[in-house]
Amino acid sequence: MLKVVAFVAAILIAAGMQTGFADEKEEVADVLEQIQGDWEQRLGKIRVEKHVDGNTETSIVFNELGEVVREQTSVFKIQKLGDFFVLSWKDAQVTGGAARGQRIPNGTIVFRLRDGKWHCAEGFSSDEFFSPSFGVWHRPEVREP
Repeated sequence: MLKVVAFVAAILIAAGMQTGFADEKEEVADVLEQIQGDWEQRLGKIRVEKHVDGNTETSIVFNELGEVVREQTSVFKIQKLGDFFVLSWKDAQVTGGAARGQRIPNGTIVFRLRDGKWHCAEGFSSDEFFSPSFGVWHRPEVREP
C-alpha cells in the first residue's frame, strides 16, 4: 500500500509540470469528451451518481432508501501525465443534503479510462480534504420502463 501511495504522490507532485505537446492537448480534449454524461458507483448500499457537462461535475449520493444524502457541484480542468490524467476541481459547493451551502476545498483526482470504466484515485495530496481512496465509475444501466 505504501508503494501505491508513494506512486500516486509522485504523480500529483509532477502534475504541475506541463510538456506543451499538441498531441497531449488532443488527448485531454478526447478524454474530456469521453467522460461527458452520466456515471455511477456503488459503495455497499450507497449509490453515487455523477453527471459531467463540459467542465462541470455534479455528484449525488443516495442512501439505501434512494434518498439524496448529498449533492455537490464543481468546476474542473484535466491535464495529461504519462499514462494518467489529473482532474483538478475548484469552486466546489454542496448543493443538496444536510450540508447544503458548504464549500469544499479544491482537490485532485488521478484517473484513467479503461474498458468503458473511469478508474480514480483521490485524497493523496497533502492538503486534500478527503481520505485516500480508489474508485471505479461505470455508465449506469439502462432500465426499461
